[in-house]
Amino acid sequence: MATQTSDRAQTDTALQPQLITEWLKFARNIGSIFEIKFIMLALTWYWHIMGVLVFPLGMFYFARAQAPDTPEAISRAVVH
Repeated sequence: MATQTSDRAQTDTALQPQLITEWLKFARNIGSIFEIKFIMLALTWYWHIMGVLVFPLGMFYFARAQAPDTPEAISRAVVH
């Protein structure tokens, strides 16, 4: 009976996978982080596009509010 448990212990250690360490672990961690960030970007890409398109419009309205009320100044603020 004692020989059976020792044989089982030897086969269990032979089947255990090697630990991933050092540079391979570092590279896999970086890959995992990029994968998480890519999934987040893929789910919300349209919000990034809207932010790029909508944000400058607010700046034009702000510039128009800061410009004098003359039509020439307003057209310069909006066009340039």
